[in-house]
Amino acid sequence: MAPSAHDILRKIREGEALSALLLSEICLEKTVIDGARLTDCDLSKSRFMGAVLRSGEFTGSTFDGADFRYADLRESAFREARFHGASLSFARLDGADLENADLSGCEIEKAGFTGTLLSGARFTEATLVDVDLATSSSFEGVSFAEADLDSVLFAGLRATGLDLSDAFLRLVSFRGATLEDGSFRGCRLQRSSFEACRGRRLVFAEARAIGTSFARAELERADFAGAILEDCTFDGATLSGATLRRAKLTDGSRAVGAKLDRADLTEARLDEIDLTESSLEAAILERASLRGAVLERASLRRASLAEADLCGARLEGCDLREARLRGALLDWQALRCARFESADLIGARLRGPAADGNEGAERVIDEELAIELERLARTRAD
Repeated sequence: MAPSAHDILRKIREGEALSALLLSEICLEKTVIDGARLTDCDLSKSRFMGAVLRSGEFTGSTFDGADFRYADLRESAFREARFHGASLSFARLDGADLENADLSGCEIEKAGFTGTLLSGARFTEATLVDVDLATSSSFEGVSFAEADLDSVLFAGLRATGLDLSDAFLRLVSFRGATLEDGSFRGCRLQRSSFEACRGRRLVFAEARAIGTSFARAELERADFAGAILEDCTFDGATLSGATLRRAKLTDGSRAVGAKLDRADLTEARLDEIDLTESSLEAAILERASLRGAVLERASLRRASLAEADLCGARLEGCDLREARLRGALLDWQALRCARFESADLIGARLRGPAADGNEGAERVIDEELAIELERLARTRAD
């Protein structure tokens, strides 16, 4: 026969350590128990609402479906404990040890995590609302895969191996955070912030972001392959060596003054994006679409733009020296505003009346015209 809640309380208050007991569905609401020791016990569907369980030892115990709303769990140890589908809303977990705990499917709103140990914890498919995790402690290998995060703070956090793949993030801030080996693969981001974030080996492949800011972020070698970025800001960001193959930056996205040197933007959609004063030196933009893009005073020296579409692009002061433009489509008038000494223009297609005198005409640059354009470029540069 399973012990009653009264028996459990008596044993705990007598200082007895309990282990490997079946204690599911007991009610300990508003109970005050400091220093309880309940390890490897099954407390599924138990009720702890408003309970005070400070400085307890609950390592390895199971709390599936348990109710911890408004509970005080400060300084307690829940290492490797399981909380599937539990409610921890408004709970105080400050200073608690949740390393390697499984909180899959939990509901967590306005809970306190100051100084909480979270390395190895799993919040898979959990729901977090208005939670500040920036003040937590030890944040390595934490998973929020497929979780729903609303108004959650990671600002200034240092984390390694953070996993947010396929998660849904609204108003989530990583401002000033330092992230290494993190995954945002397939996640959805709405009005979130990575401003001034420092990241190494971050993956945003196939992610979809709306109204999200990456301004001044340092995301060298980040992977944005196949990502859809709507109304996103990369002003002043560093994405040198990043992968943006087949990425789409649309609907007001901008990257003014961004550093994209050596980035791979093969087949990227960058129509009407503002890249004013950005640096894309030695970047790969083959078959990319830059229709109507603003590239004023941008540097694309040694960039590969083979078969890229630059129709309507604004190239005033753009540096295309030594760029490879074979098969690219350009407006004649725009090209005249750019520097293109030593650029490979053979096979590029020029659009506009100046190409051969006819409105709307298109002319493929042959070797003869390429030599003439090179002479023109050098004369203008002098």
